[in-house]
Amino acid sequence: MISYFFINVNILFLCKILLFYKIDFCCDSCYNSNMKIKDILKENNVKLIELSNILNISRPTLNSYIDEFEKEGKITNEEYNSFFKKISKKSYLSREELFGDINEFKEFLMKKQYADFLPENLRLLQSIYRKIYNDMKGKNKVVAIYKFLESVINNYGEDKALSGYINYTLYLNGLKDIKEIKADDKILVSNIFPIMKKYEKSELKINDEGLKEFYNRVDEIKKVRETRYQKFEKELKEKLMKELSLKDELNKEDLKRILNNLDLKKI
Repeated sequence: MISYFFINVNILFLCKILLFYKIDFCCDSCYNSNMKIKDILKENNVKLIELSNILNISRPTLNSYIDEFEKEGKITNEEYNSFFKKISKKSYLSREELFGDINEFKEFLMKKQYADFLPENLRLLQSIYRKIYNDMKGKNKVVAIYKFLESVINNYGEDKALSGYINYTLYLNGLKDIKEIKADDKILVSNIFPIMKKYEKSELKINDEGLKEFYNRVDEIKKVRETRYQKFEKELKEKLMKELSLKDELNKEDLKRILNNLDLKKI
């Protein structure tokens, strides 16, 4: 029964792909060169930056795809090639009608990109992305909470204090099974909870010795981070100089390879 269900789901998804890309079965000569993509967007009041944001692609890359398609009648990127063909052959009566095809293409790209995600994981990823995007859009500084989230993601399981506090929060909110709580976490939870309870009720009093230790720890962490950054900067410079001694110039792939070989988590 389970295998039958998945077979049908896959067939349905395949049918949607074939339906969306039905235009691929037409010859390239069928392309109407008089109907430019940029003209279609302009006529329906869709800006290039708006389209690039919706499709999660950089504006320069999208612009280069469109320029190549309008010049050659096709591009090497199969997904965008089929999308451009589809909208270039239609006469849209409204912005909403064009957005129907844009959103259908966006959904197709997402399904292809995240095909191996569990539905719940994909929902979480999309929800987090939308929240972060809306918070960061137009800001001239980094939002502190996302610096913390990046630290959590990179250091959870390695930093004992950080992991312990996160586990406390997860257990408290039912996001980890309390029946599976470990001995170390029991010790931590039994000490943190009374403090947080008093804090919530504004019943805590300042602990001068604890505050002094806290400030000292802040300075220690700052120094460790600076040392890590200096080490990373030194390693990056050394690798760049080594590469430049072998090549006259470096391309994007070279830089990507160099960065991938560095341990960015330890910055």
